[in-house]
Amino acid sequence: MKLQVRRANEGDCEALERLVNLAYRSPAGFGHSWTGEGHLITGPRITPDEMLQKLRSRICVLLAMDGDTVVG
Repeated sequence: MKLQVRRANEGDCEALERLVNLAYRSPAGFGHSWTGEGHLITGPRITPDEMLQKLRSRICVLLAMDGDTVVG
């Protein structure tokens, strides 16, 4: 695996939204993770619109890529 790091852009919105939500909400059948908060609140951690707002703001979001796949 050869990782590359780059700045996220609006085209990454869907992959980032999925990554953030999986980090805080373990999929069914995966048990609980130390970052899980599903027992505290329900619904997504971030929505596609919220992620897009963040990407359009002045914050910098970095992506770790393995080829075309977001891995972190």
